[in-house]
Amino acid sequence: MRQIRKMYNGYAIELALSLFGFTAGMEMYSYISLKNFNIFATFYKFPTKIEENLLKSSNVMGAIGGGIIGGEIAEHFGFLKALKCLCLVWIIGVMLCFISESIPMLIIGKAIKGVAIGISTATIPVYQHEIIPSKRRGRMLTLFIFSTCLGNCFMFILPMICLPQLKGFQYLILHWLIDLIPLSFASLAILFVPESPKFLAENSKWSRAADVIESIEANNSGQVSANKLNSERGKLGDKHFVIKKYPTANIKTCSMNNLFGKKYIKEISTGILLQLLVDFIGITKLVECFNYICFACQIKSLNELKMVQTFDLVIRTVFMLVPILIIDAMRRKDVFVFDWVLKVEFFDETASLVLALTIFMDIVCNAIVLPSCWLFIIENFSSTSRMRGWVVITSLHWLFECSLSLIFPFLLSHLNGWLFFIIVFICLFGTGFSCFITETKDKSYIEACPRSEPIEKPKSNELRFKDTHDLK
Repeated sequence: MRQIRKMYNGYAIELALSLFGFTAGMEMYSYISLKNFNIFATFYKFPTKIEENLLKSSNVMGAIGGGIIGGEIAEHFGFLKALKCLCLVWIIGVMLCFISESIPMLIIGKAIKGVAIGISTATIPVYQHEIIPSKRRGRMLTLFIFSTCLGNCFMFILPMICLPQLKGFQYLILHWLIDLIPLSFASLAILFVPESPKFLAENSKWSRAADVIESIEANNSGQVSANKLNSERGKLGDKHFVIKKYPTANIKTCSMNNLFGKKYIKEISTGILLQLLVDFIGITKLVECFNYICFACQIKSLNELKMVQTFDLVIRTVFMLVPILIIDAMRRKDVFVFDWVLKVEFFDETASLVLALTIFMDIVCNAIVLPSCWLFIIENFSSTSRMRGWVVITSLHWLFECSLSLIFPFLLSHLNGWLFFIIVFICLFGTGFSCFITETKDKSYIEACPRSEPIEKPKSNELRFKDTHDLK
């Protein structure tokens, strides 16, 4: 029996990747959680409104470029190299935030950490899709998003608990360096995770790719299935074993120019439109939107606002546990239609009910719609367009988030409640659009591969006599 060089566990790999999600969630709320405390205004000499807007958008501005950088590194050097670069960039950003004594330096540090966030969102979901067995991909992707929500909640509560116990400057040291704790564990963990089998196969490293596939599948099955898998690999040889398990493993990724050509334009257009729709209906998570609704409910004091936001973050995190268990069994398009209808049906109600429904819809959006959206987009791409297509989607996602964070306060101050009336029509459009998209649940690798690209299928008579040493 062939011995596998290393044993990999899918859940252990996902736990390591979730540490990056947790760190990203912490960073995205590092400014929001601190800005209303006196220590921030005093230490940074009362930042202006423009500086506050730049601080609020610094992470997403960095993430726009980070997604492109991460995609190129993963494409040419592998996902592990991209994750190692992510760690290095993040540490640089943490150090700059720590030594910053002015707003411009803090903006630069947060923008650099934003680059790391962009790298993580551009590479980790695709890496998960390529290395995790198909029946558990939705669960693992949702776990990554759950860890991000957990990081949001942790960072928002941190100053409320620790600031009364520490002096102002001592707390700032903790606030800007606490990222290093999960980041250190994540940096150590990626030393023990494997490279993507698809990347290994594209570079003709068939033996290593077969080791990874066999190890992960054997770790999540019984001994009988593991022995059968090992026997199958011995009969087929490494190359054909990988191709049988991953039919598109030997197909190269398309270029950026071809991505917007006739062959892939439907995939990329569907992905972009769906992601932008989900981003737009998720604007209730913006602080200005949330505060506007709270003011309408006569919730105006700072402590009351913090209490409502804390409740929203905690409940959002708790409800994220549900789709981890059920998302792989759900139809993606049904989730989209459900969310659009919810946002339309309960809009014109009293202020207190709107606040309750805003929290409820924020929970639904983050707990079910966002992971289903990402899972649908990744599954909808063919193997040749997935990496570059996802890089485009995530970069546009961060660009849209950045634009919303800067423009939304201006629109809200001029349009007031009418802005939410516009969202109703966008939700109606989303409902119609979701009804016509093609379901991707249980979509096989072969279906995801364009018909014009032949998939290598070895003849059964040749497999028994093929020299496996040559195939490696």
